[in-house]
Amino acid sequence: MRWPLPWLLAALVPAGAMAVSIAMPMIGASPPSGPWASPSALALALFLALGQQAVPVVVLGAGLATFGFLFVAACPFSLLHGVGLTLGTAVAQIIAYGGVAWLVLKATPGRDSLALLGKGYLLAPFACALATTLALVSWHLFSDLDIAMLGSRGLSWFMGEWIAVNTLALPLYYILAPGRFQGRVQRRLVFWALGLAALTGGAALLKPALGADFSWMIVAAFLALTILAASHYLTPISSACLVVVAQGLLILATQVMGGGGMGEGPEWREVRQAMLGLSFVSYVAMAIPLLRAERGALRQIAQTDSLTGLLNRGAFLDQTEAEVSRSRRRGGALSLVVMDLDHFKQVNDRLGHAAGDKALRDTARAIHRALRTGDIAGRWGGEEFLVALPDTDLSEGTTVAERLRRDIAALSVQGAHGSHALSASLGVAQLLPNESLESAIARADRALYVAKGHGRNTVRVAPVVAWRCRTEETS
Repeated sequence: MRWPLPWLLAALVPAGAMAVSIAMPMIGASPPSGPWASPSALALALFLALGQQAVPVVVLGAGLATFGFLFVAACPFSLLHGVGLTLGTAVAQIIAYGGVAWLVLKATPGRDSLALLGKGYLLAPFACALATTLALVSWHLFSDLDIAMLGSRGLSWFMGEWIAVNTLALPLYYILAPGRFQGRVQRRLVFWALGLAALTGGAALLKPALGADFSWMIVAAFLALTILAASHYLTPISSACLVVVAQGLLILATQVMGGGGMGEGPEWREVRQAMLGLSFVSYVAMAIPLLRAERGALRQIAQTDSLTGLLNRGAFLDQTEAEVSRSRRRGGALSLVVMDLDHFKQVNDRLGHAAGDKALRDTARAIHRALRTGDIAGRWGGEEFLVALPDTDLSEGTTVAERLRRDIAALSVQGAHGSHALSASLGVAQLLPNESLESAIARADRALYVAKGHGRNTVRVAPVVAWRCRTEETS
């Protein structure tokens, strides 16, 4: 990460918050309560990205936020009081958000994304409560505001911090350390953002007609449902950014189109609750794609042979059975190739098991290179492999098997006591009408043993007549 970026964000985020505080009264709205909401989210992101190196950047952000608030609110203050408030705010953020970042990272070995996300959201309210309390204490010590007045604003400041941290910390963390996230911000985010804008604008236009029956909580619920639907198609960070868009649209609707105020009235209390609910949607929206990715990874592990990367026996049978059903519906052919490495025990005995493992991996790569799109390859067990060839008759299947034989015969493995040239014996069978997959594999396996009995490193085709005769005898 380039160091100018954290310093730039430490200047831009408080400046943006100050600009919002100046602009909102110009459109007839009250400025937001809680002057450090956005800088607090930045502080948490900085500590997650930089660790203890974030301290000077956090102090700068706290100072700019404090002096910006004093300027916008037209509060009389001395330079000494401003410095005191800055240091008090910085200490509050360092203790609260630096502590949370340290706990989250220390308690999550391997930086598991889902675990980091869960612990962060679980600890966020405690960090916000601590930061708000410490900031209020510093304001009592370094300003003319009495403790009763500060206490009346405490809940509002806490809610603002909690909403901002839940909503903004992860997008800011992404800006600081994009390499730690799975995926990137996607262009399709714009499509979903336009959908949220249409939903929010339509709700605000309906507010005068609905009167007392109108509820911003219901609007937030529809926004949340839209975000959750989008999370199935977006990366985790794109989902988090969509929540930021929803929060901004909700504020815009309440302030401009809906006529709400960001003061302490009943309507604003409802809006704050709606925004807090939306901020929690960020956790769920990010967790959904992470859980889907983990489920896909677990499925891959369950279906894959760990040594060769090919399908394991169970996954091969499942996928091939599905292909058999499709081939029969279409009236197409399907051939099977069973393959066994020749003299594989000699590789392990002479060159060691490491060389044997390499021989299996090299063979799997050769199989993968030789097959076509749609072909299915798996490790049947030991040094035996099995390939299913959809839409392939016996003649074409034999051609593919011969190509596999030549590719494997070109391989060799090295060991501490010399080298060993690889070769394979292969049996080919075409699935016959009304024949089970197990029966076709058994015929190909018998052809494989015929190949081994005829000098190995050769291809043999399973006899069809013998199978037909046995079928007629048992019918």
